[in-house]
Amino acid sequence: MARGLALKKTSIIACIVPLFTGYFYFEVLNGIQQALSNYGYDLILNSVDKIEKKEEVLKRTIRERKVDGVLLISLPISNKLATKFIESKLPIVLVDNYHDSLDSITIENKEGAFIATEHLIKLGHKHIGMINGNPGSLPAMNRLEGFKAALGKHQIACNEKFIVSTDSNDDPEINQNDGFNKKAGYRGMQQLLQTDNGRPTAIFVSSDIQAAGAIRAIREHNLSIPNDIAIIGFDDIELSTYLA
Repeated sequence: MARGLALKKTSIIACIVPLFTGYFYFEVLNGIQQALSNYGYDLILNSVDKIEKKEEVLKRTIRERKVDGVLLISLPISNKLATKFIESKLPIVLVDNYHDSLDSITIENKEGAFIATEHLIKLGHKHIGMINGNPGSLPAMNRLEGFKAALGKHQIACNEKFIVSTDSNDDPEINQNDGFNKKAGYRGMQQLLQTDNGRPTAIFVSSDIQAAGAIRAIREHNLSIPNDIAIIGFDDIELSTYLA
């Protein structure tokens, strides 16, 4: 640490992630760790569960300067804190989120959702549903936009009853990772299977881990995939290889 202070370099990167890390975060962190090891850097992982805790960690990081940079994953940052990072000259990169004053790496959520939904359309489906995450999260917003854009392009009416989002729920497990989790997918699929006046013949699921829960619900109803209901997920996590 003394040597680092003298050189003004610690060779440490701080990574801040939501408390309930899932498969998506495991794979992101694995990629981060591989890149850091190639450059001789170490990783400090901070897991936060509340906005207040995230703000506290970010402020402390700026104040103590014990790292060379920060990766903020799937979490928003206030304009005030963004300004503090710029003024401190401590590098920060947002991953899976965006702020117009900071560097960021984002997923093409809208385009990916569009491609997935259009794939179902090209298979001949016209009654297509969607299981989304928390509608307040940026990925969920963008994926819903892509879903609706694909339906619009092919002049297919969007049935709002076929869209299930993980809104505020009393069950903390369903709220984990903004609703991008297996239990939320299971609950969402159960709801779609009970839709009045018919159910969708195909479902775009906004994450693969949700798709795992959705598949379980479909099989519990003794329905066949894809003969009764076709399903496509988003993320391409390693787990999805074993879901077929």
